[in-house]
Amino acid sequence: MKLFGFTLATVSVAQFAGNATLVDTPRWGKQFDGPACFKCEGNNWEECRAQAWEREGGPISCREDKVCSMVERRRGGKIYRVESRCKQVDVCKMEREHNLRPCPQMPSATECNQMETDHNGAETTSVCRNCFQAPEHFDEQEAFMNKIDAAAAQNGLPLSEWMKDSFYGN
Repeated sequence: MKLFGFTLATVSVAQFAGNATLVDTPRWGKQFDGPACFKCEGNNWEECRAQAWEREGGPISCREDKVCSMVERRRGGKIYRVESRCKQVDVCKMEREHNLRPCPQMPSATECNQMETDHNGAETTSVCRNCFQAPEHFDEQEAFMNKIDAAAAQNGLPLSEWMKDSFYGN
């Protein structure tokens, strides 16, 4: 019965993926011709990219109905976790809008912020997200990661940089 369920699930996924354009790749056989994206997570963007090269051989291609999502988490102004992966367009856009939500610790700040501490001196948290859609925007993704790395001393990029539509693709 488990084998039947697995086979049915595989066929369903294959039928759904059948609508996407596929290209031949020497390493993995078939690859989707959607946005390019590093599939990784780490303690900083450099570690994340290194993981993507080690595990996947570099950036992967998302399905055409997905975008590349980038998430950075900070505590006390310092990066402690980053991730990049393919996500559905509507999910990534919704999460990106969460950058503007009020911070739970301090309603006067947004969820994506550059603060180190709140008014009580406690370390604040920050979660910033962005989406990249078109395959030709991969250079912009890498430039964005480099910009984040360069802004580390200033507690990261300002919210306005995370919300720029030029990185959106649409």
